[in-house]
Amino acid sequence: MKNIVLKIREDVLSQGEAALFAITKEVDKIALESFIYKVPQNIKIDKNLAAAIKIAKKNIEKFHKAEYKKLYKNNKIETSPEIFCWKKFTPIQNVGLYVPNGLFSSLLMNVIPAQIAGCGKIIICTPPNPSQEILYVCRLLKINKIYTIGGAQAIFAMAYGVGEISKVDKIFGPGNEFVNEAKKLVSCEVAIDMPAGPSEVLIIGDENTKTYDAIYDLLAQLEHGKESRAWLFSSSETLIKNVQEKIMAEIKKFPRQEILQKSINNLVCKKFNNIVEALNESNKIAPEHLILNIKDAENYLDLVKNAGSVFVGKYTTESLGDYLSGTNHVLPTSGFAKSFSGLSVLSFGKFITFQTTSKQGLESVAAHVATMAKAEGLNFHAESILSRL
Repeated sequence: MKNIVLKIREDVLSQGEAALFAITKEVDKIALESFIYKVPQNIKIDKNLAAAIKIAKKNIEKFHKAEYKKLYKNNKIETSPEIFCWKKFTPIQNVGLYVPNGLFSSLLMNVIPAQIAGCGKIIICTPPNPSQEILYVCRLLKINKIYTIGGAQAIFAMAYGVGEISKVDKIFGPGNEFVNEAKKLVSCEVAIDMPAGPSEVLIIGDENTKTYDAIYDLLAQLEHGKESRAWLFSSSETLIKNVQEKIMAEIKKFPRQEILQKSINNLVCKKFNNIVEALNESNKIAPEHLILNIKDAENYLDLVKNAGSVFVGKYTTESLGDYLSGTNHVLPTSGFAKSFSGLSVLSFGKFITFQTTSKQGLESVAAHVATMAKAEGLNFHAESILSRL
């Protein structure tokens, strides 16, 4: 797989846009003359789905606007007399969003925080023949133009700026193994959102956890793909036994059983003496999604040290966060929750620090700065201070 992605990159760099069209024709079986796709005005989708998408949009905007308000506080700090320091949140000017076809929820989760952050240019790449749902969300978010290009070639087009697709400063969005490999390859030249791996869920349950709640939460994650991973940690031996006995029968009831027949092998069930022990083990794994389906779940939140997103209490299913609660569903996997956060408004911007002082402020610390600079052998650092006095 890596060799294929490397070959795609080589072709894109050497042949430019011609390679993009050729790869698209070979992979997607469609001959395009332009990747620019103007979003139609009137998109028709199921009215119930449209209503649900509008609620999701409202909630995601509400949550991320609250994030933005916290980021935009620019209080000056007087660190020494008449020396003032502060920082300012500034959006990334050019961002590229990759959206697998059909994943309209991913479009919501990526575009909304980018728009709230104030990104100057948002480029959206999705495979040819975008779904009506993708187009509906584009229109809802006032996006008039997208680029119909998929796969690793879309990542390289955004990373290097090829043909109609201009170069971006940071690339976001999920994808298959080819897309993720391409993102890794360009990460030393352009920023990416986070390392990507298979989807994960870790459920902590007890004697109060309903068997089928646990089963459906596990399968909801395992149906993403054959490499998806799931854990069930519980202080109840009965819960684990019931889940293991009944989960295979549920797999056979739904269309994605071919995927689930493989991913079920990635399910780990483990008994613990108590919830604290289970949480300690969970922190070592740092799961993408952590479900606390236990009694008095709120009492254990301080013990959660590593997780992408936490779902607290028996009614808080992970699917809620995937679609509509308002939090972002783009989260770190493969243990990266130990050092990465999920997608947020901050992901689409950065902070610039500022400082200012007066002559009196400089005089009050000049000797200290000069002393430190000379100790490191950086004499002109010292002179730049002293010359002003």
